[in-house]
Amino acid sequence: MNIADIQHMHENGRLEVKLSTHGKIPTSLWQSYSSFANTNGGTIALGIEEDNKRNLRIVGVPNVHNLVSMFWNNVNDGNTVSSNILVDEDVRIEHIDDKDVIIIDVPRAPRSFRPVYTGKNPLTGTWRRKGEGDYRCSNDEIRSMLRDQDDESIDKTVVEEIGLEAIDHDTLNAYKNMFRTRHPDHPWLKLPDDELLWKLGAAQRLSGDRNLHPTRAGLLMFGDERYITDEFSKYLLDFRMVSDPTQQRWDDRVMSADGTWPGNVFGFWLRVITKLTDGLPVPFNLSDGLIRNDDTPLRRAVREALTNALGHADYLGRTGVVIVRYGNERITFRNPGALRIEPSVIELGGVSDVRNETIMKMFNLLGIGERAGSGFDTMREGTRSAGLPDPELIEELNPDRTTLVLPITASTHSHQQEIQQEPDVASILLSLTGKEAEVFHLFANGDQLKTNEVAQRLNVSDTRARVLLKSLVAKRLLVRYGNSRNTIYSVKNRNTSH
Repeated sequence: MNIADIQHMHENGRLEVKLSTHGKIPTSLWQSYSSFANTNGGTIALGIEEDNKRNLRIVGVPNVHNLVSMFWNNVNDGNTVSSNILVDEDVRIEHIDDKDVIIIDVPRAPRSFRPVYTGKNPLTGTWRRKGEGDYRCSNDEIRSMLRDQDDESIDKTVVEEIGLEAIDHDTLNAYKNMFRTRHPDHPWLKLPDDELLWKLGAAQRLSGDRNLHPTRAGLLMFGDERYITDEFSKYLLDFRMVSDPTQQRWDDRVMSADGTWPGNVFGFWLRVITKLTDGLPVPFNLSDGLIRNDDTPLRRAVREALTNALGHADYLGRTGVVIVRYGNERITFRNPGALRIEPSVIELGGVSDVRNETIMKMFNLLGIGERAGSGFDTMREGTRSAGLPDPELIEELNPDRTTLVLPITASTHSHQQEIQQEPDVASILLSLTGKEAEVFHLFANGDQLKTNEVAQRLNVSDTRARVLLKSLVAKRLLVRYGNSRNTIYSVKNRNTSH
């Protein structure tokens, strides 16, 4: 931003003008420096005043070079502000109408430097920008910034007070079923549950203690809500379906606190993903039990948005994860926690800074959200493929929240009779019995099997094998060909008629 632009503007969220009295730097300049650094950056123009009609008038500063030297001394002394996040090019002198103005372009500070504060005390000297003014940050905001300073993912912390009794094994089994369909020969599938949790980063042993304890990631992903809220007091996962976007009444809801299911992150993902994609057209093709070859860009965008909201959430924050589908118009994904990198950098793609690395790793192992730094690209590609506007990323402060607005399209059955909708595969896998999961695993590599072959491999009777196969056909996971003794079964694919 240069002086020619500034003189025709008003103060706003990215511009603050200051006067220099008696050749000194005003104390309020450092508040604006802190607020821009802790928000989205901005420009401070020293030597300009705003009149009572909000028009800007250039006054200039005396001894401009001395004042610039004074500024650099102060920003570097460790007493005036906590960090210098500027480079030489960020501070310059501009001349207009024989007057000198100092332009200071303050970038958004990297999270490792935030909070940037005035003086020596972050609790009293941390500021942020809202509209045309600076405001002093609350203790919650400061704690959130301090948490984000750490290079180590917060979900790696071991919850020492509890053991693996906090883990819901039905949820863990559902995860294993999905993992098995993607990696049918993976050695981890032979491990007992406690060792699998350790491999996933969901559990850890403490020094001098042979027992495993859940990590925060394991507790969030697979734990029971009662244990989760002991560690994260404001924890909440909330999905709402609002069929009529002109109304605020919801028609369907999934909440972590309703007591009808364990209330963990992975269980929430399983229950919500098909509610978000229901009605989005896609040719039916189940190539490996879950991950589809014919997956549409818009469906990938929805899946990426849900996974990102859960993986980027600050579960120690003041609010919960709230996801609302407004009919066939849009979905909003709101998670606690400010953005860890600039919105413009996120939109460019290629840079990833996940708040919960272990949770994202566990999703990645299922083939979900596996391209680091490409999340926004995936979502933008999805909406553009359907001729829709780009997703909108919104950062809200005090309390810190990030909202993604994703436009969607949806088809009705009458308009898309030639296209099959994807079955609720995730929920189906969650409901499989142990034996049903074993049968389904036999077909993961595309094998075609007869009833007696399934019976032999599982060491069960032909009658029992027939019952299991019939159940998987009814659940639309397998298809049956032929009659009587010539009947064979296989995983359904795009060429299968309905």
